[in-house]
Amino acid sequence: MNTWKLPYEKQITSQHGEDGIIEIMLDAIIGPRDKTFLEIGWGDGGTNMTWHLMTQQGWGGIGVDGKEPKKGYDIFPSNFKHLQEFVYPHTCTKYLSMIPLDCDFYSLDIDSFDYEIAKNQLQAGFRPKTVCVEINKFFGANHHGSFPYMERVKGKVYHKLRYSGVSIQKWRKLWEHYGYAYFGYDSSCTNVFFYRKDVCKDLSNIELLPLTDFPYQDDSEMRHTVSMLPNWDARKDEIFSEDMNL
Repeated sequence: MNTWKLPYEKQITSQHGEDGIIEIMLDAIIGPRDKTFLEIGWGDGGTNMTWHLMTQQGWGGIGVDGKEPKKGYDIFPSNFKHLQEFVYPHTCTKYLSMIPLDCDFYSLDIDSFDYEIAKNQLQAGFRPKTVCVEINKFFGANHHGSFPYMERVKGKVYHKLRYSGVSIQKWRKLWEHYGYAYFGYDSSCTNVFFYRKDVCKDLSNIELLPLTDFPYQDDSEMRHTVSMLPNWDARKDEIFSEDMNL
């Protein structure tokens, strides 16, 4: 049983009803769509943002993930390329030569230094028309924060649900700086969405979830978590920073 609060949320191959939100944004693109995507954090092909676009609607593009695709390589269409590898701030721009810089859709979810990946790609000229990026709800609805890049030298320094990712407000400041409009977050508070204002119809009249409904309003929960982690406590000034180094 789902707990979606937006009437247009729906699940095809996404995990939290994101497919419906993405569909609204894609329908808002002005002019012909090239049906290309870049999804970093593609998973194993079972649950992601683009599998149904590729298999049911003829889309193509790049899917990047450290996992091996569980359905095998032989079922992939010729216009899709899967790269089984980890992504780093110093390598993330290489994917931009494999797709149009203004591809129709971009998804980013690597549960770690996501902010630095997106920032570096945007600074390199990447301008996808529509965007879905993961948030860490424990930063709260009204504060800026993100986890910087740290090498995984000993043990696991990032954690999928806690010490990783980006706050909703830091994402907003980054994407809006590059001419994108905010299109809200999903009911599970997992992802936030943006669309390019110059190539998409205005969606400001579409119902969004208010930030007052966000389950965490401040970042006290995250600050407590960081203070308990020796690896991250020393870098808390970076984590809770609004500075984007743009």
